[in-house]
Amino acid sequence: MNVNFVAADLPRLILRRARLFARVHRPHQLIEGESYRVDLSVPCFEILWAGEPASVARAQLVATHVPAVAEWLWGFENPSIAKAGTDELRVAMGQVPQLGELLEGRAWTLDSDAAFDLAAWIAERTGYEAMYPAIVGDATAFLALTFVEHHGEPFEGLARWCLGCGELASRLSVPVVQGPDGRSLCATCAENAFSSLDDHEEREPGFLARDPGDEPPDAPLADYVCAFCERRRPRLMMPETALCWWCLDRARKAMRCAM
Repeated sequence: MNVNFVAADLPRLILRRARLFARVHRPHQLIEGESYRVDLSVPCFEILWAGEPASVARAQLVATHVPAVAEWLWGFENPSIAKAGTDELRVAMGQVPQLGELLEGRAWTLDSDAAFDLAAWIAERTGYEAMYPAIVGDATAFLALTFVEHHGEPFEGLARWCLGCGELASRLSVPVVQGPDGRSLCATCAENAFSSLDDHEEREPGFLARDPGDEPPDAPLADYVCAFCERRRPRLMMPETALCWWCLDRARKAMRCAM
């Protein structure tokens, strides 16, 4: 299964998934009190805190993947899945030229990283906000999600969540550093990042006066571009995203001027 067409979009896909994984951790990184629930007969995906729904999304199954045998099975080819959980996405996938003949095969061999990236790419290209890799037994169920509700209130999109801690901007009592497309970093996460910037300045005084240019596309972690300027300049790596020192410096000046 050739999915090389996904590679060019990886930086953007990483930025999108950072917003989701700031809000609900990957299955193997869930913290105490955090869980999720999937019902593809509805179809919906719920983020739960202490067993109670915190966020609700419309969900569609892109595919299941079994890492042990590297098998990718399209959701619409899985007879155990309710049609409500695949039909909407199947129609949308039919409009994506790159998928073409791939949709004609029932199952494919694909390694875990490539499967994850392909599912995220499909979710984005078909108009969904995010892709979550739910675990079902020995398989991963790749879910295309569009969030509709948060704590019982209408939800306006992943852009409103802090890239660091995942809290909603509207629920924070502190200022928010705003990037393009509503990408946000709350003041608490920003101050933690500013501390790293201060340390970097101590080690290399005056480095902010120079623009070193971008790293080459094949450099380590090159797909983790700055979440604000989307460049590959030297940057602070966060759990699911990155911010370059120059954007952090501008954010630090703006936030401290506002106080």
